[in-house]
Amino acid sequence: MHYLLITDAPVTYISIYDDRQQVSASIFALRPESRLPIHDHPGMYGFIKCIHGSISISSFTKSSDYHEKPEHEHTDSGTHIPHIVRAIKEPRHLLHESTGQTVMLEPVKGNVHSIQAVDGPAAFLDFLLPPYCLPSRPCHYYDFEKELDSGSVLLREVDCPIWYWCDSVPYNPD
Repeated sequence: MHYLLITDAPVTYISIYDDRQQVSASIFALRPESRLPIHDHPGMYGFIKCIHGSISISSFTKSSDYHEKPEHEHTDSGTHIPHIVRAIKEPRHLLHESTGQTVMLEPVKGNVHSIQAVDGPAAFLDFLLPPYCLPSRPCHYYDFEKELDSGSVLLREVDCPIWYWCDSVPYNPD
């Protein structure tokens, strides 16, 4: 995993392929104990395959009975009201490079997710269908608001966490 030695970032992003219409393929390399924050890929399929080490994937499905607040809703004092989402916890996936297992995140089911390196550095292939090519397809970040009963949680939409940053390096198949 020589690409982890290039930068101090907790996560390194390597674009492999992006046709800007149908599919994008990339590699994410995570330093030990690093993780991608809880985020989504609205209207997209995601396929994740561990290619080095082990990763844990926690995913959530937004409940159909949640209420979205308008994106820029503010109180009379001008304070932003956070967007709260009710979500169902999906079973956690533990992937290891030797298993060859691939996890699929659907446009709705399991679309809100977080990925963490387990017991050392890790890397995974990430395929997104369709890719991020339109400004109308933003990625949203979330934080836990509170645990509810029956495997449900409330997630609060947040800005990209300050502890998460990602460097990018060019793909080199050698």
